[in-house]
Amino acid sequence: MKSIKYKIVSVLFTCILITALATGSAGIISAGKVVDTDTTRIMGLYCSDKAQSVNSILKHIQQSVQMVSDYAVHKLDDVPRFQTDEAYVNAFTQTVNDVLLNSANHTEGAIAAYIRYNPDFTAPTSGLFYTRQTVDGEFESTQPTDFSKYAEDDVERVGWYYIPISNNSPTWLPPYLNQNINVQMISYIIPIQIDGVNIGVVGMDINFDVLKTLVDSTQIFKTGYAFLTDSQSDIIYHHDYVMHTALTDIDSNLNSLAAKLQNQSGTDELISYTYHGEKKKASFQELANGMKLVLTAPVKELNATRTDLIIQILLITIGVSLITLLFSYLLAKRMARPLIELNVAAKKIADGDLGITISHHSKDEIGTLAESFRKTVSQLNEYISYIKGLAYRDPITGVKSKTAYVEAVKNLESRMQIEQPSFAVAVFDINNLKRVNDEYGHDMGDMQIIAACKIICKVFSHSPVYRIGGDEFVVILTDQDL
Repeated sequence: MKSIKYKIVSVLFTCILITALATGSAGIISAGKVVDTDTTRIMGLYCSDKAQSVNSILKHIQQSVQMVSDYAVHKLDDVPRFQTDEAYVNAFTQTVNDVLLNSANHTEGAIAAYIRYNPDFTAPTSGLFYTRQTVDGEFESTQPTDFSKYAEDDVERVGWYYIPISNNSPTWLPPYLNQNINVQMISYIIPIQIDGVNIGVVGMDINFDVLKTLVDSTQIFKTGYAFLTDSQSDIIYHHDYVMHTALTDIDSNLNSLAAKLQNQSGTDELISYTYHGEKKKASFQELANGMKLVLTAPVKELNATRTDLIIQILLITIGVSLITLLFSYLLAKRMARPLIELNVAAKKIADGDLGITISHHSKDEIGTLAESFRKTVSQLNEYISYIKGLAYRDPITGVKSKTAYVEAVKNLESRMQIEQPSFAVAVFDINNLKRVNDEYGHDMGDMQIIAACKIICKVFSHSPVYRIGGDEFVVILTDQDL
């Protein structure tokens, strides 16, 4: 039979060789997968983080406009009068003025805030219109756009009013040049409807340069960058192309990217495509206003670490294999000694010998195993003592059990084979125990058993008392009791 030392050495050598081959081969094969996984995660997290930065501005605008809209609906308590009484309209305007201005002042990126009324039954310039030149400037009251001067289909001047009214829902307008203040912006507008009557709109405008700055600051790897598209994959902002340029018009190889942008709101997987002959990969996230933030980088930059990773894997595999092989034999010898001792101890325990002593002490797994053996032996001894205690003690009265009585009888019989011991046996039973149990319950019956046992123990205080049945007791009378 081969020794445990030989087996340990054989196993170690075999495992080392297999590990070295498997690790090296798998490492080289999977290096590309590791790079792709890490790159996907990095680009996805970075794209998501930048999308959240943009969305924080957009959602703040939404919350501000919604708050003003809710306030306006709450305060407008007489729709028919609003449609006919100019003084009531002016009073209502003064009521919402401070709320609109305060909301605009506390909304990042906002350059205009307004509440405009339906020109069908109010003055064509009715409402409020606040603007500021920069995002850090002060809001100033401006003459509202005169609806009477423009047709409803004049998107650049009054589209901000008629498009949300037509949609009959909160609306994000795509970037446009507001001819009224000559600023490129995006707008969020909520139509105000009460009892089916179109009252007007509440809206805020963001200087589109705020979003451009965030997009331009988004860079990854060496030349990776970000750009914005709409839901139809047309360019909204790109440092090389003008707004509304279709991706498919730039390069037919962008068709797959365009299709993903049109059909998905975001992706955890990178999209592969070719742009001007260069292989690239992209990740994107949908923004709160429906636009898509696209993050793209060349594949050659994503794979720049592949070769370094393969070389590192090879060097580490070879180095670890050599070092492990060098120390494996010494480790096998050290491991075998305590294992042999534990093996001997295990055999003794199996044979019922709990008087073993294990000398090995260490802080490694074998030391833990040795300590477990010691604790096991100790607990077995305690458990056996506990079991014997349960077997020889009656749980209700605390006197000796029937098992103890049977063993006592065997001991007496053994003594009687070689001597003539002096003893007598007194047997008792409790009268009417069944009637007590039936009429008063077993708890009362147990109390009767305990009381009777106390009397017997008190009378025969120098002899062992045994409970051998439900209502039966035996005393082996010796010494003074005899």
